[in-house]
Amino acid sequence: RLITEMLADHYINCPTNIFAHKIHDKNAQVFQYHWNYKGNKKTSAFWSTFSNVWCGEWMGSCHSFEMFALFGQPFLQPEEFNDEDRIVSKKFINLITYFAHKNKLFWSEFGQNSKLYHVIDSSIHENKFGENLKSNECSNLWYDLIV
Repeated sequence: RLITEMLADHYINCPTNIFAHKIHDKNAQVFQYHWNYKGNKKTSAFWSTFSNVWCGEWMGSCHSFEMFALFGQPFLQPEEFNDEDRIVSKKFINLITYFAHKNKLFWSEFGQNSKLYHVIDSSIHENKFGENLKSNECSNLWYDLIV
């Protein structure tokens, strides 16, 4: 598990944070979300897809799996996904569509004073937020090695 977290920080999380800081410094708006939805083990194709690409049950959601939700896979293959999957997919599609049209979201943009991010998981009827996603890990270890 530690090796997986280390690899995720090195290859995905910290480079993403560095990128967010750099484009924010160029006066671009930046909003962060953390996809952590896996679906129901018995009724969701998210699980079978996870296991097919070596994403263990003990892991969080794997890199790029939000693309299934974003492109409406739970609606395109309704027999493979459940109602919760479709609700999460619709919520995510609406979120991205709203951002594309309005160029803003309902939480603070990423910046020096705010590192708020939206957590997308199985809490489908509430909005969850976190702060400083991997900031300590990245700034205390990886930034010197990556940059």
